Amino acid sequence: MKRLVAVSSSFLPFHGGQEIGLVSLLHGLRQEADWEVSVVTPAYDPAWKREEVYDGIPVIRYPSTVVRYPTQRMPHSFNLAVHMAYARAFIPPLLRRLAPDRILAYFLAPTAHTATRYARAHGIPSVLFLGGSDVFTRGWPVWGAMRGAMRDADRVLATSRFVRDSARMCLRLPDKPVDLLPYPIDLRRFPCVPPPPRSGTLRLLCVQRLVPLKGTRILLLALARAMAGGPAAVHLDVVGDGVQRAELEALAGSLGISAAVTFHGERPEDEVAGFYQRADVFCFPTLAEGFGIVLLEAMATGRIVLASDCSAIPEILDHGRRGVLVEAGSVDAWANALRRVIGDPDAFAPLARAAREAALAYDVGPVGRRLAALLDDVRAGAGEGA
Repeated sequence: MKRLVAVSSSFLPFHGGQEIGLVSLLHGLRQEADWEVSVVTPAYDPAWKREEVYDGIPVIRYPSTVVRYPTQRMPHSFNLAVHMAYARAFIPPLLRRLAPDRILAYFLAPTAHTATRYARAHGIPSVLFLGGSDVFTRGWPVWGAMRGAMRDADRVLATSRFVRDSARMCLRLPDKPVDLLPYPIDLRRFPCVPPPPRSGTLRLLCVQRLVPLKGTRILLLALARAMAGGPAAVHLDVVGDGVQRAELEALAGSLGISAAVTFHGERPEDEVAGFYQRADVFCFPTLAEGFGIVLLEAMATGRIVLASDCSAIPEILDHGRRGVLVEAGSVDAWANALRRVIGDPDAFAPLARAAREAALAYDVGPVGRRLAALLDDVRAGAGEGA
């Protein structure tokens, strides 16, 4: 059995797109091919076990004092520098112990360069996976390492054309070959079922971290405007947590829409699937997105999708053929879109059907087979080197 080690700057129990995406990729690979997989990642919390099997995947965590999301007490550039120092100290010994046949350097910063350098020095084929947000990481200690990782990797994969083109531009490697490989989802976890009878109330759903970049504030302001013309039978469920939660709850109160908005916090994946099934419309007001796994989840469930027209989202929604693209960051545009869907949700049913059909291509089976073929094909020494 062939052995793959994924080196990632983050993994479960964090439940962001980066972590969920890696789990889905590894599950698809194991399902479709004869690969043994494991993950090497930092231990952000000293209470986390150094070694365990998480969601069926062996995880080895190395010591770290860095934080997942930097704060004013831990500036971003300093956090990255410390992160890289820990990676250089602990990742090579773990890779020697695990003796992989392939190394997957997952996300550019700040662990990928250590993984690709080790692979190159030891003649192990390496694959760099670009998820999206990693391409735009900023900070004085990391740009050169990011460029080195992309240059040295024997093969580079990106979730979308937007991510591919952004990486080539930001890292000044315009001719670097990059293959496209989207994140997969397990369609068995997100079945397409009709939403329950509306009983007069249209249910909106937003699933994302509550941080400024995700644009939840824009959605609340737009919902208040859409409801200003008179009482509207609509309710918004917000699933997710983050530093903005208290601020957003207060904003909903000040806008007078608290009764129409419920903040549920972070929920387990099986519960999140239930939220999709109870919703009529999925709203994704993000201001920047490398991919957007939650879009696929909503599409797979057959829901109407409203999403910002930025980053990779137009690719996923086929430029408006699988959902409604809304001007990113515009309260007026979001309010108008909400008014339209609240006024006649059935008019958007064809988009939901097209989205469901498109989601079939993102199942873990097809994507897992594609990843297996790429791993089998990669050869050590194909990167450009130093």
